Amino acid sequence: MNAGWILRDEEGYYNEASHSKAQTCSTILEAELQALLMAMQHMWIKGHRKIIFESDNSQIPKLLKSEINNFGLHNLIQEIRVWQQKYTSVKIQWTARSSNKATDCLARTRRPNDISFVNYFHVPNFLVDILHEDYTSSI
Repeated sequence: MNAGWILRDEEGYYNEASHSKAQTCSTILEAELQALLMAMQHMWIKGHRKIIFESDNSQIPKLLKSEINNFGLHNLIQEIRVWQQKYTSVKIQWTARSSNKATDCLARTRRPNDISFVNYFHVPNFLVDILHEDYTSSI
């Protein structure tokens, strides 16, 4: 399983992106929750304390607000909630898949030399057009 996330500023402009190898998952929902946890941990390490996380899986915000339950993923959900409490302000919201293509591409892209974690401070060439498309579809 691979995870990808993009850090944007309050205007929606790219700051950096990362993708990482994660544990093997049984479901897409588990994979997306793992990606969220990794992104939360990475943003914490980078010193960010006010964050909005966007997911194109509508179940994730509902799970974290206890609007729905998934007992098979209870421990992972609880760990995410612990990380949420560390932040000064954290919002986890749904976004349309059409506005999340860059993150999806990042998660599917093979990391150079198959290393486990890559961080891009500049927009990598393979994301330029997709980031532009994501940005224009969100305004």
